[in-house]
Amino acid sequence: MIEDGEISELCKMCGKPDKYKCPQCETKTCSLDCCKKHKQIYNCNGIRDPTKQPNKISELLVQRDYNYVNEVMKNTEMIQKKLVGITALPDAMRYKLLKHYARKMNVDVILAPKIMKKHRQNLSFYSIKDKQIHWCLELQYLNVSYVTKPISQKTIILDAILEQDLFDSKLLDQYKINTSQESLKTFFKEGKIQLCWQSYEVLDFTEQDEYKFKNQKKKLNQVNSHEKQILYIDPKFTIEQVIKGYTVFEFPSFEIKFLLQPQ
Repeated sequence: MIEDGEISELCKMCGKPDKYKCPQCETKTCSLDCCKKHKQIYNCNGIRDPTKQPNKISELLVQRDYNYVNEVMKNTEMIQKKLVGITALPDAMRYKLLKHYARKMNVDVILAPKIMKKHRQNLSFYSIKDKQIHWCLELQYLNVSYVTKPISQKTIILDAILEQDLFDSKLLDQYKINTSQESLKTFFKEGKIQLCWQSYEVLDFTEQDEYKFKNQKKKLNQVNSHEKQILYIDPKFTIEQVIKGYTVFEFPSFEIKFLLQPQ
């Protein structure tokens, strides 16, 4: 359809005053018949190419671009979820189960707004089959933040780290630190790596203390209301052992500190 403010021209098919403009090739037409005819002649599908640079910016184009980006993000998230096998549950139910069963192990999960990157990265889920939470882990090292696929809560943190492919040639050139699996294994063995995370104390509660928990819910859902602290952890502990009794912002985040730079 011709937008307001555009100068009317003639239909390219029959010469009458135009009414419509093709979203794909911008050919002006006056009727459905002329529109169909132009598609046949120009082999045009009439579908707007969202990657094409427009001649001018309008509010309508901005809205279309926003919808396109939003759709791409949703499709990307859906593909990520398919790779880890959690598409069977809607997001609302997945987060509800995650928070519920995390609470049973005395872990409070705080969720970020949906628009935030960390929330979109969170593919953690509770598996009804093996009755375990499978956590995404954020590994921070040097200037990198790496988020893993969901890992069972029973997994030893050292094993979880060594399963990841963290090698980056740019980091090797910049910091002279080899982050390959074999090198990391050696660093851990020689005590050249210190593992820590920023944690928040969680108020003790049980299922029988649900009333008390509801009264504290507002406080629990504010990250700044928790006492922030740095914990140095044993990499031979499981994920479950480390996070029990603490608050997790979306998913556990660990920092890998290199104590010595290898020559």
